[in-house]
Amino acid sequence: MENICPDSTKHVYFSKFKNLVWCCGIKLSFAVKFIALFDITLSIIWIIQLSRIFPTYLDLNWTSLNESCSKNGSILQTFWGFYLVKSVATIFLSILLFNAEISVSLTSFKLWIFIISVVFVSCMAVSIVHVSIYYDGNRAGLIIFIIVATSVYRPYSIMIVWKFMKSLRLAGRSNSSSKNLKDREVEMFFNGSFRHFQPPPGFGDVEKAEHGPYNTYFEISRDCLNIDEENPLEKTESDLLLLKGNMKLPSGSSILVAVKTTTNNVDVAHFRAILSELKIMTYVSSVQKHENIVELLGAVTCDIAQRKIMIILEYFPYGNFHQFLKSHRGAFVNLVRNGTLSRDYAVQHYCNVQQVSLKSSLVTTFSLLRWSFEICNALKYLASIGVVHAGICTKNIYLTEDKVAKISIPALPSQLHRYSSYDASEEQSFWRWMSIESLRDMTFTTRSDVWTIGITIYEIFTLGSVPFHGLSWTPDFVNYLIRGLRMNKPAFAPHKLYTVLLECWDNDPSRRPCPEQLCTFFEGILREHKILDNHYLADVTGGGGVSDDNISTDSSCIATPLGSA
Repeated sequence: MENICPDSTKHVYFSKFKNLVWCCGIKLSFAVKFIALFDITLSIIWIIQLSRIFPTYLDLNWTSLNESCSKNGSILQTFWGFYLVKSVATIFLSILLFNAEISVSLTSFKLWIFIISVVFVSCMAVSIVHVSIYYDGNRAGLIIFIIVATSVYRPYSIMIVWKFMKSLRLAGRSNSSSKNLKDREVEMFFNGSFRHFQPPPGFGDVEKAEHGPYNTYFEISRDCLNIDEENPLEKTESDLLLLKGNMKLPSGSSILVAVKTTTNNVDVAHFRAILSELKIMTYVSSVQKHENIVELLGAVTCDIAQRKIMIILEYFPYGNFHQFLKSHRGAFVNLVRNGTLSRDYAVQHYCNVQQVSLKSSLVTTFSLLRWSFEICNALKYLASIGVVHAGICTKNIYLTEDKVAKISIPALPSQLHRYSSYDASEEQSFWRWMSIESLRDMTFTTRSDVWTIGITIYEIFTLGSVPFHGLSWTPDFVNYLIRGLRMNKPAFAPHKLYTVLLECWDNDPSRRPCPEQLCTFFEGILREHKILDNHYLADVTGGGGVSDDNISTDSSCIATPLGSA
């Protein structure tokens, strides 16, 4: 694919050159940190100097002198005491300023400017009074020098911080929702983190891809895209948009694509997670194309410093799986009677089903089983290459034109906790899908994915119902799960499927089935009813069955039958 962004970092930094004049060629962010460190150094030197001067005034017996000297001595003690307190306060203010630059906190910047301005005016007033009362050579000269130097330096430092704060405000960055990435973050995205630290032992291929350089093979030109921005296909709770568009191919033809992008209000923590997601997607796409995983076609990353990105995916005419299930409730054929998938009942009704076109709106129990199989097949593949999804739900699953289920790679919950004080409630409703260990410890593994896929299968066999319907988020929800809170059997699920779901929701992750076992379970049901051999499903399955190439390498996965209870 065409790459138009080899010099994208130049584009990112060019707009910042206009700020260099304010701080002698130094970037504003570095200048703010330098001011904080310089103030700390000066304050420490000043405290050392005061520690030599102030005791001499405390030791003098001013009361033995005349009344005028005694009065002046008390005033001088107050002056030197004020300078000492001011120096200590400046150290704390410098720490505040340094942390404000790191956290990009406009509130802290404002607080620093206000307090330092008050301290500056007070210090200038006290110093002038000091010189007017006590003028005897060297020390008065020192005070005069400090007055002149401070009257130049302090307004200049306040101006630098104000200019930096103004640039952040114009960019829309703030303490809770900073919008733009820092220069180092942009550089680390394109060139990788390993220039700054060595990967620790045990770093897998996924971690190396996530922290390594961005794979520019997937970079495409914005000019190759024609996007309908007026009618988004989806808008998520995380300020992500899914748009419909056309992508021009090198051959001159064009194809329909889905473009995942961000709104102007996207939180910086979510945006950083999206960048990690993109690197994971490039890794998955580079290893092998899989029939049940959404294909990454390209990305536009030139403007990531302004939290703008476009991720180009294959287009799905039915939208996300959640919408599809809800819209087909009226066209659903339930083949389960008394908790059992009846062979005779299925054959009686399915003989008519197999005559229906693949594009038909008809959905049967076998359709739900096949889609569950395909989703587990995708999870099995991800587990085999070391990828933890951490975001499986019907809203992150899509159907092709031939109604093959494919999962996308959002991975937002597992990435978010690295970039902010993330908790489950911040992702609005995703806590309903998260496992006990993910909710409690932000631990994400293949076994927590199994819990999540169990919740997703519940969605499928209720045709898009909300998991744990009627409950609202509370920190006690985790304790409810630990004490055994589980959902009832889905309305259209056989009994033995519900038994498997309960195994997926075991408190102990090690006792949950592995993805390979789940695939074997669903494949067994489909083959038992001769669905995988049926033309209606054979082409759709597309070789999605268990193959030697995709067998999980999880040594803890014992090939024991599921749902036998």
